[in-house]
Amino acid sequence: MNNQIKKVILAFLFYLSGSLMIFLVQPWIYENTLFGVRDVPFEEWLTSNYTPGSRLVFVISLIATVLWYILASKSSIRGIQDYNMYKLYKIIWRVLLALSITGILLALIFFNRSRNALLSLTFFYIIDVVLLFCLPTATSTPGRVNTVPFGAKSLLSFINKVCG
Repeated sequence: MNNQIKKVILAFLFYLSGSLMIFLVQPWIYENTLFGVRDVPFEEWLTSNYTPGSRLVFVISLIATVLWYILASKSSIRGIQDYNMYKLYKIIWRVLLALSITGILLALIFFNRSRNALLSLTFFYIIDVVLLFCLPTATSTPGRVNTVPFGAKSLLSFINKVCG
C-alpha cells in the first residue's frame, strides 16, 4: 500500500476516534458513571456546557491540524542544509499545539459550570487534542517535515514495523 494512502487512512482513523470520543463516548461516560456531574442539573450541563465546549475543542483542533497539513505540504525543505527551516517548522507545530491547548482552556473557562466535572473534563479534553491534533500530525504529516511533530519518529517507526 502506498505510504501516502496509509497516512491519509491513519489521519482519518484518528479523527474518527476523536469524533466518537467527543460526541458519543464521553457523554455516555458522564451519563453512566459516578464521577459525573452532581453540582448542577446534568442535562442542562450536557447541552449548555459540555456540548459547546467539546465542539470548541474539536473545531480548534481541526483547524490547527488542517493548517499544519497545508503548511507541511508546502514545505521546501530539501535536507540537512535547511536545518533552520526545519527548526521553524518545529516552532510552528508547537504554536498550533498551543492553539489546541488554548481551545481546552477556553472550553473550561467559558463552558463549564460544574466543579465536579472539572478534572474529568480536563482529562477528556486532553485526550481529544491528542486524538485530533497530536496523533494525526505525528503519523500523517506530508513531506520532509514528517518528523517534526512530537513523537513522530517513534510512532512512524512503530507503525512501519506493525504495518510493513
